[in-house]
Amino acid sequence: MTKDNPDISNSLKAIESINIKTVRIIRDVMDVTPENVPEIHASVKEEFEKRISSISESINFRSQLFLPVIGTAGSGKTHLLTDLYLTTEKYNGIFIPIDISRTNNFYSIANSHILDALEKKLKYNRTQLSRALSNLLNHLKFTQIPDDIEDRLRSLNVDKLLKIVYEVLKKMESVCVLEHFQYGDVVRALFLLTSENRRVSTIGFNIITNIKLDDEEMKEFGILREETEPEIVFKGLTWLFSLNGSFTVFGIDQFDSLIKAEFQPQVTDKNNILPAVVKSHNLVTLFLNALKNIHAYSPRVFCVLTIFNDTWVKLNSSQYYRSILSKIFDTPLPLEPVKSVSQAKNLIFKILNHAYQKYSVIPPYKTWPFPESFFESKEGIFPREILKRAAEHILECKLRREVSEWPFRKKQPQGEFDEMEILYNDLLKSQDLSRIKDKDAEISFWRPALIAFAECFAAENSGAADGFSVAPEYQDQVNSKRPTADVKIVLYHDGVVVHTLSIWAILQTQWKAVVSRVKGAVDGSGINKRYPNRKLAVIHFESLSKNPSTLKEWDKFVKNGGIDVIPDDTSLSLFYALKSVREKYPDLFSKWAGRGKRSLENASLRECLEEILRLLG
Repeated sequence: MTKDNPDISNSLKAIESINIKTVRIIRDVMDVTPENVPEIHASVKEEFEKRISSISESINFRSQLFLPVIGTAGSGKTHLLTDLYLTTEKYNGIFIPIDISRTNNFYSIANSHILDALEKKLKYNRTQLSRALSNLLNHLKFTQIPDDIEDRLRSLNVDKLLKIVYEVLKKMESVCVLEHFQYGDVVRALFLLTSENRRVSTIGFNIITNIKLDDEEMKEFGILREETEPEIVFKGLTWLFSLNGSFTVFGIDQFDSLIKAEFQPQVTDKNNILPAVVKSHNLVTLFLNALKNIHAYSPRVFCVLTIFNDTWVKLNSSQYYRSILSKIFDTPLPLEPVKSVSQAKNLIFKILNHAYQKYSVIPPYKTWPFPESFFESKEGIFPREILKRAAEHILECKLRREVSEWPFRKKQPQGEFDEMEILYNDLLKSQDLSRIKDKDAEISFWRPALIAFAECFAAENSGAADGFSVAPEYQDQVNSKRPTADVKIVLYHDGVVVHTLSIWAILQTQWKAVVSRVKGAVDGSGINKRYPNRKLAVIHFESLSKNPSTLKEWDKFVKNGGIDVIPDDTSLSLFYALKSVREKYPDLFSKWAGRGKRSLENASLRECLEEILRLLG
């Protein structure tokens, strides 16, 4: 292999390993990818680091005005949060990204995002949960605290873990009496979350997410309250994160979607007596009041709010909102376009170089296969547009199985999807579907099947939409404390979330598992009959309301407009076929799916999908 003649097979492998995300959603923020270029939005990053440094160095710091970051669609607002996460990590803080587009209760959705973020691995394979527990033990003057504290706790049996929890809470009672009384159950929950025993970690999860505990559980684990209000949980978590010189940064995204209706009021139904403008006003007011309380009372907390330029101007045009904003937010910092060709080149180079190093490829030039002509006139445009154009060429290289310079000039080969079509049609015909109705198939089958189905629908309608995102509702960690089979389809218009459809498969039958999943689905989707742009469908095969506890959660699901789905065999075959084709042809799947309308053949979910299509016109 030479510089002039790079190894063809390795070059293709390198290109095939590249996955450029042109639209970054909140769950991706803590996944560090190569396209994070320090020079892009440098002034915002420098200002953020200056503020974080002052928090880190101040012993008695309580709060300072929060930072709004304004930009247009595609300017890199959500990508920026990844850089802010890395800076927070550098100063040993706790970073929590939050998508508030589906919130009915800020504290509930924040606690859910905190759980996700605590599981994220940091340097040296530690998690933010490990950092938080270490800070607590240091604050309480425990000695010889291991760096791998979460790993040590994970393997303990229940009795040994509870003994440690007892010792920690006893120390809290003497060192911080008020916090022991207020937040003892929250601290207990974080220790329980570390357990590899699923029953034990679920108790911790239930405390944080406000799921009612029974008397037996409270007695066994020494829990004081059968339910802890979301605001109390939030205050307890942020207090704990503030210990030992640490702090919390909340990166808040999709605020624009909350207020969209307020400035574009629409009444969607003659019988809808509460106009969208009033609904939206309530949500915005609740959110801003929550931020005002956090600013006033939560120790060592800093918030960054990403928001559109126009939204910020409109908010400040209201005297009511302006009076609130001035008390909690500083002057906004604007996100600027790419300033030079060298910045555009660096953005693409970092992505390519990461792949080339992995496969020992020496390219003919740094940005190969993107020549100088690709970067002409790239200054003055935002990162998303550059990434989008590069992603299109990368995809063509994958489809043609050759690495050629941009742009491709050859015609698209005919019949490239024939094998996929034959496989898909064969899979629709003769399959034993009984096994995918079993509870053991909830994660192994339904999680990838739902993602395949959602990606198929998004690909079919990509030309009509400003943008779709498809992702599981919750994080997919190896040691996740809450493995679930779910997916969320999000429709954007001008960069704002305008409609969401969450689809869950719940096949568990044990009542506590059912309660946890149904509550997680309702809270995560944010469904409420007053907010018709949020939909939730739950797939199941047995009744999910067999006892009083599950009936209560299921009634909440139904009353808030939840869609009950029991798929027929035709729909099951379609799920099976799409999942199988996606697994065999991961790179070609979206392009193949975009050539048909297969998702609408699923009768069990057709009505949900047609509602999105009506929005697309």
